Amino acid sequence: MASVKKTRSKQECNSQIPSPERYDKRVQLAIPLRVMTLDAEKRPQLDMACTLDISLRGARLYGVRSAARVGEVVTVERGRSKFACRVIWVGSPDTPQEGQIGVEAVEVGKSFWEKEMREAAEQFTSISLDPMQRVPLGERKRKFPRVAADVQARVVPQRTNESDETFRHGTVTNISETGCLLRGSVGLEIGAYVEVILDLPNTDVAIRGRVKHSGQDGLGIEFREIRKSDRQLLRYWLQQQATPKEQEAAAGAS
Repeated sequence: MASVKKTRSKQECNSQIPSPERYDKRVQLAIPLRVMTLDAEKRPQLDMACTLDISLRGARLYGVRSAARVGEVVTVERGRSKFACRVIWVGSPDTPQEGQIGVEAVEVGKSFWEKEMREAAEQFTSISLDPMQRVPLGERKRKFPRVAADVQARVVPQRTNESDETFRHGTVTNISETGCLLRGSVGLEIGAYVEVILDLPNTDVAIRGRVKHSGQDGLGIEFREIRKSDRQLLRYWLQQQATPKEQEAAAGAS
């Protein structure tokens, strides 16, 4: 099982992907709401805001004009519902995250968006590449460099007569946002459609794709769809696993 690197590099801190302290399912979804904060004189300030992404217990918000501080408790209002939330992250000035804050429920076990998250668990979104991002035929360098991994995975054949409960097991040895190399999963032919469920620390990530090649090193799987709630999670996990050299290569490819 792959482990989470605890040290946060300067490059990671400056990334456009907020770096959560835990792995948390997040879904990109815009939900209008109101946020009430208190100014220096304890007077209430009400801002119209919108979610950028949500999780079961929190959200990343945009549009809070009042100064919010990490650790401060604010009130989030959605319709007639009100939630006490703690600010856990504030976007730095003069960065793309300026004006954004991250909040989570103060009350343990409280869920803001249970219905939305439940629906998102069944939704997959396309992993599509802009034509300008495709590597010209004949070039071996990938646009999205892969990182070394040691991740257990369950593989479910798609578009077959097999039951959804029929799992094959394997180990992902390298991976990127667009594909992976899988060892130990037998009985899959080139062209087979599969769903790969990665067993990451404290969670899983579901990706659908197609077997692109098969060899002694394993099965090469090209990703085509990812569960909507898993896209940012996979991106952040890949960022955590990459070595400084791989991070530099990824930055140069973007």
